[in-house]
Amino acid sequence: MSSEKLYTMGSPDEALRKEFERRTSYYNPKNARDPNKVSMLHEKARQVIYEAGEDMIAIVPGGRELSLVLTKLEEAMFWANAGIARHYGSEGGRS
Repeated sequence: MSSEKLYTMGSPDEALRKEFERRTSYYNPKNARDPNKVSMLHEKARQVIYEAGEDMIAIVPGGRELSLVLTKLEEAMFWANAGIARHYGSEGGRS
């Protein structure tokens, strides 16, 4: 579906369009003010989530609950990396 058709269906306001564009854009860490910092932050997020997962595997009995814990940790890692990319991975982002 073209963007023209999408906007005529519901005509979202300009602020909503810009926010959706920001959320769905690719943020190349090479374009960040400090690519090494962005890379370090992504690695730190992965490390924190991995360690939490290791702890949960050690203390939560196997089964649906553990599976959900690990899924939610995976989701948390996704959102952490998205936040890092959106805020630090663009030329205008924080550094």
